[in-house]
Amino acid sequence: MNWRKSTILLFLFFSVLVFSFTTTAQDGMTKQEPWKQIKNNNGVKVFARPSPGSKYRELLAKGTVKVPFEVGVEMVKDCDCYYQWYGMCRELYVIKRKSEKDFLMYFVLDMPFVTDRDVVVRVTGDWDMKKRQGWIRLQSVKSDYKKSSGYVRMPKIDGDFSFKEVGPDLFSVTYRVHADLGGSVPAWMVNIAAKKHPYETAMGAKKHVKSEKYYKRAEKLYGKSFKRYE
Repeated sequence: MNWRKSTILLFLFFSVLVFSFTTTAQDGMTKQEPWKQIKNNNGVKVFARPSPGSKYRELLAKGTVKVPFEVGVEMVKDCDCYYQWYGMCRELYVIKRKSEKDFLMYFVLDMPFVTDRDVVVRVTGDWDMKKRQGWIRLQSVKSDYKKSSGYVRMPKIDGDFSFKEVGPDLFSVTYRVHADLGGSVPAWMVNIAAKKHPYETAMGAKKHVKSEKYYKRAEKLYGKSFKRYE
């Protein structure tokens, strides 16, 4: 009887210990600080929050634009013109295309006063015309492409765009990104970039999505006309 009681007590002790450790570990992995707004201008809001284990903050930008969802998707599909609206962009182009929704891009981040940064990213995405929503994911990949360009290679970038229709011809976009710039960057410059990059990206997308070519592509694809907005 004593042996059985000892075995049961020992089992209960280790069960509680394992449960406590697992719960604590999960809490530590999922706990994140709330977003703090750092900019609000021209209908674009920019937020930032600390990223666990990184000296660089995670960034978020939100904005809406009056444009039909079908037209917005045509801009999303036009990866060869991302460079025209992506924030702080010196270069951005496709280097390998697997499909319309899966490709590699080379990106050079235009940095003030210090050496520009570069990175190769895998871009994946999908959209649902019936649900009127979609997403794009950006993830850095290891690559030797232009590694001797003279730029500082960014160790990591992770981001995503989510877009959806939130009203009649009202296109909403949320952009989130976290990047390790690599090398040594002064804190004041990081703070400038934190506000500038997501804001310029959101503003650039809001303006570029109204390009006439996207209206024409959507009208040809769906066989109907779409209303233009100022």
